Parts: sequence; structure tokens; C-alpha cells
Amino acid sequence: MSLRILRESQGLTQADLARRIAVSRAYVGQVEVGLRVPPQAIVVRLAHALSVDPAELAEALPTPRD
Repeated sequence: MSLRILRESQGLTQADLARRIAVSRAYVGQVEVGLRVPPQAIVVRLAHALSVDPAELAEALPTPRD
């Protein structure tokens, strides 16, 4: 399941999620489409904010675009 689907399934906007993990809305958007690869610390914060396992979330993140 993708980050976007997880986020939307919980009724969160990118801005909502960004506030929960202390990053910008733009950063969340870039991670969702694979423009940024979050460090492990951000993956853990994302996972906790979305109540999912960090390892599962890491596997679901898109690969970076060239």
C-alpha cells in the first residue's frame, strides 16, 4: 500500500501528515511521488503517524526518480 493511500485512508491531507511529523507539506508530496527518499528517522515518524510498521512502510515507498 502506498504512502498516499495510507494517508488518504486515514482522512489526512499532506499538510496534516506533515504537521504530525514536523516536515513541510511539499516534502510529504515529494516522498509520495518518489522525488525524495526519506531517511530512516522520517520513515519511522511517518509509520508512527500512520500506525503502520516502519519496515512495511519503507517497502511501500516509491523508488526515487532519476
